[in-house]
Amino acid sequence: MSGRFIAALAAVVLACVAGGAWAAVPSGARGETSCAAHGYTYTGLAQIAAAHGVTATVTAVSAPRVAGGHVAAWVGVGGRGLGPAGTNAWLQAGLATYRRGGSRLYYELMLPEGRRYVELARNVPSGTRFTVSVLEVAPGTWHVVVDGRAVSAAFALPVSSSGLPAIVTAESWATSTQACNQYAFGFAGAQFIGADGLWHAFSKPQIIVSSSTQITRRSKTGFLATS
Repeated sequence: MSGRFIAALAAVVLACVAGGAWAAVPSGARGETSCAAHGYTYTGLAQIAAAHGVTATVTAVSAPRVAGGHVAAWVGVGGRGLGPAGTNAWLQAGLATYRRGGSRLYYELMLPEGRRYVELARNVPSGTRFTVSVLEVAPGTWHVVVDGRAVSAAFALPVSSSGLPAIVTAESWATSTQACNQYAFGFAGAQFIGADGLWHAFSKPQIIVSSSTQITRRSKTGFLATS
């Protein structure tokens, strides 16, 4: 995954924090398809206060249709400019589908000194469920867990004084306005670890949505993201 997409999302998160709110797009404005959106669009939830872990079970409900670029469903913490002194710092994991090559299970780590992208599985069939977690196992040390098993080393992930936000989202990167990317990603059991060290549902989340995407809450911990 390119660093551009997390950078774009981080910019949205920071703008919403500065403004104090997220503007949910009226349902009537969602009649456009992804063909109308060039670049990155997102559909998900964010917990802006510092989190110490995030988890969700993710699945492609139907086979994504990628005309150009990629689509993805992931959980993660951090973003562009959210490390110490405005450096980039994030760790995320989930599913990604490209125009060619099918779906992959992956994780990505960004540190001030560079980026690491690791594919854990390829040719993942639609409907396959993975419970993906990004967890802080010691202060400032994180790893990726899939279906209860650690799949990465423990990484020292620097954090700013305000901590790292937790994000659970679907995403599309369309290479042009003619590249119509479509997806339906299901998220279940979406939770984050708060300052008290306990798991919490995204009961009062910041909603991430664009004019070409839709989020349908199915429960306190589950939603469907579509484009």
